[in-house]
Amino acid sequence: MRIDPIKLLPITLLKRVLSVLKRWHARYRQRQMLAQLSSYELKDMGITRSEATEEVNKPFWQP
Repeated sequence: MRIDPIKLLPITLLKRVLSVLKRWHARYRQRQMLAQLSSYELKDMGITRSEATEEVNKPFWQP
């Protein structure tokens, strides 16, 4: 029995959409955590406050 690829299209599309949504949500969370770091913590990571602010202000869909 062979599965029609056309029938799998909605499932494949849904998996891709979920993957993108997960990536966007992870980016949002990471940027929120970055915004909460102290100047000392940022300096320890080699990031300036202005670089952190620039990253935090990016839309979640932008890498």
